[in-house]
Amino acid sequence: MAGVPPTNATRLTWQGGHRFEAGTEHGAVTIWSGEDRRSLSPMEAMLSAVAGCMAIDVVDILAKMRKTVRALSPRARARATIFSSSSDTHFRALSIACPVASS
Repeated sequence: MAGVPPTNATRLTWQGGHRFEAGTEHGAVTIWSGEDRRSLSPMEAMLSAVAGCMAIDVVDILAKMRKTVRALSPRARARATIFSSSSDTHFRALSIACPVASS
């Protein structure tokens, strides 16, 4: 269908414990939770993805403005808050801050 954006898909493969390999046709990354982890946690992976999308948008906007980008090192911080409903269902909200600095 013309005008329909492509669907993104990922595949998770359990590696034992709280470790999974997340993969697409373009590559793979290990997502790991727990005290002994040596890669991105699920929350860090999501934050990195959001920050990466934001950074790509910034580069695109600057290119449309005909600005030359020499360096870009965005930083993002997130705080997870867990909420409980009356049915003891837990919800997690993620607050993300991406401060922008210009010179």
